[in-house]
Amino acid sequence: MSFSELGWSQPFDLLEYFRAEYPPKWTPARVCSISHNSFHLIRPDGAFSAVVSGRLRFDAKDGGLWPVVGDWVAALPRADGSWTIQGVVPRANALYRGLMERGEPSQMMAANVDVALILSGLDNDLNLRRVERYVHLAKTNKIRPVIVLNKLDLSPDTEAVKVALAAFECEVHFVSALTGVGVDDLSAAIGHGQTAVLLGSSGVGKSTLFNRILGREAQRTSAVRDSDSKGRHTTTHRQLIPMPQGWVLIDMPGIREVGLPSAPDESTDATFPDIQALGGECRFPDCRHESEPDCSVQEAVKAGKLDAARLANFHKMRREVARQSSLGDKQAEVELKAKWKVIHKAQKEIYKRPKH
Repeated sequence: MSFSELGWSQPFDLLEYFRAEYPPKWTPARVCSISHNSFHLIRPDGAFSAVVSGRLRFDAKDGGLWPVVGDWVAALPRADGSWTIQGVVPRANALYRGLMERGEPSQMMAANVDVALILSGLDNDLNLRRVERYVHLAKTNKIRPVIVLNKLDLSPDTEAVKVALAAFECEVHFVSALTGVGVDDLSAAIGHGQTAVLLGSSGVGKSTLFNRILGREAQRTSAVRDSDSKGRHTTTHRQLIPMPQGWVLIDMPGIREVGLPSAPDESTDATFPDIQALGGECRFPDCRHESEPDCSVQEAVKAGKLDAARLANFHKMRREVARQSSLGDKQAEVELKAKWKVIHKAQKEIYKRPKH
């Protein structure tokens, strides 16, 4: 196994980067999972556990990087056989989500992700509005979204779904994790050395698909309720596992709250390319497509050319992104005040010391 097969997809050599940036004994590894204060790391020569060094823990409190699943880290072997994480390699990107219901700023779920596999079921689980939110989540974090519709064995007629998803302008795969139909084509769509993250709610078959791609039973699965196609959480923590096809997959627990991270107002344009294109024909260049005169978007809704529910979700997501951005600004302000409070306290202590 190579570093590329562990998901190193940067255009420069990882070992050369380490020789230039870190002390000789520090070695590259990738975070596979986290359990309390123990970090499970992997290298081409094997897996091991490590703890964060005291210096890195101190730096993280002052705004430094704290390791998450998918991070590349600098690990140091100790004389007693244990390992410590000394640093975090600068990230190519990260997957954030908002936590609006809790009134908190964005939360990082994984780092260094190339592809987001947005999994939904072709049974009662399919919700286009939720898929839109996942697509936005991926695009905002500079991750390529791929829509995966599972349970093809239960609903083989896909034409209506294809028409509904055309506006998303995303790659779409129809699969059956249970029978294996379409899974090979999906796996081939992920490039060698790339990192994919599996997103979706409980009951869509994430664990079954994970096991199918891996070729063995690595994740526990459970059946969904017949009444509403809802399932229980069988994946309880984030976990990165190398796939035999030469790429890695990060499996995530089912996400109940698909909160949107803070981003510029225009970030929703990439998620709604059809609305963006229609908006170019509005009378006013800053039209918000609500009650302005000569709004091409509103006219398209009246003419039946644009789904009113899609436009409503566009407005809803824009409001949410704006609110999440304000939360992020408030959090940054709180952290800055706390930082200067510590500095001022330290300065006062210095002035109190007797002069010699």
